[in-house]
Amino acid sequence: MGFGHEAVVFFFVTSGFLVGGGVCECSRTRPLDWRRYLADRSSRLYAVLVFALLLGAMCDSIGSHYFNAFGFYSNQTPHPVAVIGGPFVERLDLSHFLASLFMLQEIALPSFGSNDPLWSLAHEWWYYLLFPLLLSGFSKENAPSGLLPLQ
Repeated sequence: MGFGHEAVVFFFVTSGFLVGGGVCECSRTRPLDWRRYLADRSSRLYAVLVFALLLGAMCDSIGSHYFNAFGFYSNQTPHPVAVIGGPFVERLDLSHFLASLFMLQEIALPSFGSNDPLWSLAHEWWYYLLFPLLLSGFSKENAPSGLLPLQ
């Protein structure tokens, strides 16, 4: 039995503490610089995501064409495999790729190809966006431009 899910939760807690702590500390002294914050968070996640999507597309393409003798990619295995939620070949299209690229995996569509752990990057992205918004309370100083502060 693996500890993959627990490891991701541990990572979220650690990352949230480090990033969230920085946001809390920054908000005490000055308004959050949303442009820099989003650039920092985007570059951190997209450096991993783009590489994972391209490498996954290559591996899944090769695997589905040359190594599908046991039906792993087409979900036609003689015995059920617990970790396969459906045919991976159905998720190797542009719509799944774009959903994952825009951090909408598991929100709009399942993750691209066989890379189910991509859900964790989408969760992290949305946590990065929501936490400072909740922390700022949409105050005039911290609200992103275009959002009206709550009165």
